[in-house]
Amino acid sequence: MDQALFFASCAGRSAAVFHYQRFNTGVPTREAEVRRMQYDDLYAAVAPPQGPEADLLWQQRRRSQEAQERLLIQGEYHVDARTAARAEAEARRRLAQCDAALLG
Repeated sequence: MDQALFFASCAGRSAAVFHYQRFNTGVPTREAEVRRMQYDDLYAAVAPPQGPEADLLWQQRRRSQEAQERLLIQGEYHVDARTAARAEAEARRRLAQCDAALLG
């Protein structure tokens, strides 16, 4: 279950980056698109198709996506430069944790 929760979180985070880029620039980067597809595949591989565990994983995915979106928005639009910098760094850190698992 820990691995499933991790992949659900990473799927949510990568989806947030993909959608954020698409919303702001009209076209997400190829890197964001590939990352999102990879984590969606991993998530689909470990998540049961239905039932309580599937619901829990979907909720985790959504919470992680929403949290990543908040960090991305704060990083770009917050009026306080230090708060914006912290949000950007945290968004990068969370995504790097996911990417390290893919590469590790």
